[in-house]
Amino acid sequence: MASPASLRARALRSINWLCQLWPISKPGATVRSRPVAVAQSLLTATTDNAAVTAKVLAGDWTGTLNYRDYRDDTCETLPTLIQSDGAMLAWTFDDGPGKTVRSSEAWSFDASGQTLTITSGRNVPDQWRVVESHTSADGDSVTIVLNGESLENGRTVNARKILTRDGNRLLITKQTRVAGEPFLMRQS
Repeated sequence: MASPASLRARALRSINWLCQLWPISKPGATVRSRPVAVAQSLLTATTDNAAVTAKVLAGDWTGTLNYRDYRDDTCETLPTLIQSDGAMLAWTFDDGPGKTVRSSEAWSFDASGQTLTITSGRNVPDQWRVVESHTSADGDSVTIVLNGESLENGRTVNARKILTRDGNRLLITKQTRVAGEPFLMRQS
């Protein structure tokens, strides 16, 4: 199992790369960046993951969905809207002229606040284990790192989900890897 220091280092590399490329923000938001400090654990540990996650997700968001296409490993970008009450996320993607795609996810934590279940449509719910979570003193910056498994091209792979909120910026990143390989961004 990876040490907390190595998890922070990997999260930091991912956050540096992804925050610069694919921010999702509320309209009219002032962009400032503290996710790096959060990932470096310069801020306090989160104690109530369920409440913090609900607060982080709540709102109307606009930005892009970036994903790595499983078929040819190319990176695709779609304009995206997200509406969330903190527990349910409703996604709307513009997938080209006249093609709007809608999906939703329900996010719920177990009583310990250490296991997140994400349910989407008829799919089998995904289980995610909190491996790290940090919040700034003012609550404006949060990073939660979750590990789990995912099905990709018919095989089970290691998966990581990184939820980062920095003021009015939200980033939800999913990375996957085959055992022994580095994590690759799958969607953000």
